[in-house]
Amino acid sequence: MNIKLFFLTVGMFGMLQANAQTRKYEVVLSGNKIGELTATKTVKGAFTTYKLESKSEAKVLFSTKKNYVLMDVTYKDGILVSSYCKNEINDEVDNYASINWDGSKYNITNEKKKFTHPTQVKYSVISLYFSEPKGMTQLFTERIGEVYPLTDLGSGKYEYKIPNGDKNVYVYKNGELVETERKTIIGTVYVKLVK
Repeated sequence: MNIKLFFLTVGMFGMLQANAQTRKYEVVLSGNKIGELTATKTVKGAFTTYKLESKSEAKVLFSTKKNYVLMDVTYKDGILVSSYCKNEINDEVDNYASINWDGSKYNITNEKKKFTHPTQVKYSVISLYFSEPKGMTQLFTERIGEVYPLTDLGSGKYEYKIPNGDKNVYVYKNGELVETERKTIIGTVYVKLVK
């Protein structure tokens, strides 16, 4: 009896220590599933860690394009403290960004340059997978290390654009992200929640 109580107590303590949520999506281009995306949020004490991983493969014109995205993001007490993101195309790094908070600013390194960002970040792209951005007008993107306008389109839809012209739309139902839409040079890519 004591051994059962011990394992029950240990199990409950572990649940209190780390609380994880996982969201699974499929990546769709031209009506065809081309990949999968998984986003995980883990809360442990003052720290919230997010991990996003996406793998897709599609034929574009006469070649096959493989795309891999990794995001590893940590918040402490609701403030972004570190982030690493990379995007590989056909197994070669296309872009990346490493972000670290030093107590007064973010030190950012990406494939183009090193720079800083002076303002604490409380909400970023990875957050979109776990909470609707009600009332937000700006969005920090970990992949680039910059802030962009976020537009509420109504009916649970939000949009932001990055400098290369890609338009990103996030769609929520009952506060849960159910679909994203990204207009790119090769067409519109959808990421749809798996039921």
